[in-house]
Amino acid sequence: MGADQEPGEDSVERGGGPDAGEQAPVSILRGDDLGQLVEAGLGMVEVIGRTKPDPVPGADVVVVAEQLDDRAAGVSGGAETMMPRRAEIWLRQNRLPVVYVTVPTAATPKILAIEFARFYGIEFGSRATMPDIVNTVCAVAARTHLELVLIDEIHNIIGSRAGAEVSDQLKYFAERLQATFAYAGIEVEEQGLFAGPRGRQIAGRFTLISSAPFDYGTPEQRDAWRALVATLEQALRLHDHRPGTLVEHADYLYQRTGGMIGSLSQLVRGAAVLAIDDETERITPELLELIPLDHAATRTAPARGRGAKGKATR
Repeated sequence: MGADQEPGEDSVERGGGPDAGEQAPVSILRGDDLGQLVEAGLGMVEVIGRTKPDPVPGADVVVVAEQLDDRAAGVSGGAETMMPRRAEIWLRQNRLPVVYVTVPTAATPKILAIEFARFYGIEFGSRATMPDIVNTVCAVAARTHLELVLIDEIHNIIGSRAGAEVSDQLKYFAERLQATFAYAGIEVEEQGLFAGPRGRQIAGRFTLISSAPFDYGTPEQRDAWRALVATLEQALRLHDHRPGTLVEHADYLYQRTGGMIGSLSQLVRGAAVLAIDDETERITPELLELIPLDHAATRTAPARGRGAKGKATR
């Protein structure tokens, strides 16, 4: 039991990394470790890397989600959770190469600039001017070796009152920052992101990459899905979970989620939490059946037949 640990409080050693050998409450470690589930390597990210390998102005991409749950290259909520963890590592190296910003609804150019500043932990008073905010953000970005700017919810600028001005502000940031810009949004082409003079500018500067749920028809597609499941499974911190169990149920997991990454993450994390709560420390088909999923997954998931391989039974 650690020096600051309450009597009767469980603890666990965390293997690997700078904290190896230290003791910490199980509940704290489990919450931290389950957050790693969003850090799975994704084929869409590899596509972006192959499309625009050099972080230079103008080498930009727009990731378009066909499904709400596959926003931001298929990572539902992934960037928000992943970035603080990565930032801590990068800051130790005096670098922060990635900025993640969400475009708020009814955003204005100043609100957008403040969002950039907020990511860096910079606060401004109400009297701060746009040049003050923008110049500070650009100076910090240069000092921390910025390479990639992720702009999520880009569809929020479409049709908004200040959407054109926000688009111009993003373009100005792109000209000032020596970084690749990646926009992520939902059905942006259909909603008119590339329409009009400013839209044609965006179309001329960005490569469009559509994101969709995983397919499962060919052996290659099934292998890709199983690789994703295996990556999520490796992040589990359950004492009695047998590695490879989730991969064995890859068919069932696809049937439940319709190939949507966010839904898969929700399903696995939910089952892991139940496994901790009931002290079984392993994910079983019965636990997976107890986890309700989002409407998009239940709407798009293929019908589950009685004889489907990997089907959970109650």
